[in-house]
Amino acid sequence: MKALLLTLLLFGFESISSHIVWLLAVILIISFIEGWGSPFLTSVVPKIVPREDLVKVNSSLAITNQSVQIAGYTFTGYAVIKWGHSPVLIVTAALMWLAVICLAVCVRYFYENDEVKPAPSTKLALMKEGWIYLWKIPTLRLVTLMDVIEGVAGSIWIGALTLIYVKEVLHQGEQWWGFINASYYAGTIMGGICTIWLARRIQKHLIASMAAGSFFFSLFTLLYGLTSAPFFALLLCAAMGPAQQTAFQTNIESAHLPKVYASR
Repeated sequence: MKALLLTLLLFGFESISSHIVWLLAVILIISFIEGWGSPFLTSVVPKIVPREDLVKVNSSLAITNQSVQIAGYTFTGYAVIKWGHSPVLIVTAALMWLAVICLAVCVRYFYENDEVKPAPSTKLALMKEGWIYLWKIPTLRLVTLMDVIEGVAGSIWIGALTLIYVKEVLHQGEQWWGFINASYYAGTIMGGICTIWLARRIQKHLIASMAAGSFFFSLFTLLYGLTSAPFFALLLCAAMGPAQQTAFQTNIESAHLPKVYASR
């Protein structure tokens, strides 16, 4: 659906972009569909990977994703300025169709290692199921609570706020907005490499590792907000690291993961 919508945006860009309400509506729908895709994609990992390798694989995926994000932030802005919106939208739509083909190929390698459980009797029961799992399992309850708190704090990373910070606190041009985003993702890559290196230890102490990660994230964010030195801000961005997927994937049967991730 995202591939179709991006193709529609590509062919109808002139008329859609001339009406800001239409443009915002298309972006809203694409984001809405992103909300379907994310839980499913995250749920795919334990269907392909043995449980004992999850920390290592999640870290490798984080490194790959963040490398692509860095390339995206660095290259896309340059490409739009250099070649205009049409070639960039063509490449984006082509990549989305390629992703559809890749997922179709991936399905062959899924294995179902859980018993098939009967589906809940009503749609309401089906909708509640993911929330019940989140609340019932103490590890997931704690991780979700951490997510909610970090989500509120994470709003400082909204692009518009970072841009104001760059201009009014660091007194730098727009290019520093790109540098800060890129260094943040570079830090996540370094964090992912560290996680692969310490995978066995982290697998044994998941909650303690996440708590330590949250503590350092909050400390570095505080220092980041207080500094007005651009290079120190970049360094602090690079010190902020990776995610919490493994706790979910090891506590829930893979058949229930899409519901749990959607509720989260």
